[in-house]
Amino acid sequence: MATQSSIRWLHRMDRIIQEACQYLQVSPEMLEGSSRRREVVTARQLVCYLLIRAGYGVSQTGLRLHRDHSTVVHAHRRVESSPILADQARELVETILPFVGEEGSEVSTLSQALSRVLLRSILGLITLQEARAVRAYVLGTLVACERVSSPLAIMGLIVTAEQPPVRQAVEGALAACGLSAHASLIPLHLRQVGVGRRIPPAGSRTPGVGGASQQSRAPGLW
Repeated sequence: MATQSSIRWLHRMDRIIQEACQYLQVSPEMLEGSSRRREVVTARQLVCYLLIRAGYGVSQTGLRLHRDHSTVVHAHRRVESSPILADQARELVETILPFVGEEGSEVSTLSQALSRVLLRSILGLITLQEARAVRAYVLGTLVACERVSSPLAIMGLIVTAEQPPVRQAVEGALAACGLSAHASLIPLHLRQVGVGRRIPPAGSRTPGVGGASQQSRAPGLW
């Protein structure tokens, strides 16, 4: 009988595949199928690599993607040996895995719930690097539930402010998690980094955001 822990582990695997497929613009069915189209083969290799880096074994990965042991091993080696694929894989690892949570972690925490909603909203709108930055800004600065790099959070703030669809996605993700009030801090943060003129001022005064360090859990950006 499957335990709750093993069920969470499998659900996490499914989320990783779903989010990676959304960004790579292939369906899970295509990954599991027999297509030899170049973009599908490349996506399959990247997902194999991503799952192994996420802590899943070669056998688990092969079983989930309907591939044998040697195919998964070959995919992993192919990614590692290709500079282009290795760069793509690194971006996937650095972006997708923080959104789905760490190995064995509970999926119901605020940061992970917000991460999942946010990722689904912004993938396809911006690059993986920009998605990482937006996540850092939202979880590290707006909600202050994670320790993040201040420069990365500032980049996420700028991306959020300069791209209306991203700003809308951030506000929607906050609302979905019952955190709508935090969106009112965005104009304040923009003024603090000297770009407040790019968006209309907030309609009401928001609380100050004070002196945080470069790596901080506080909602400050600097």
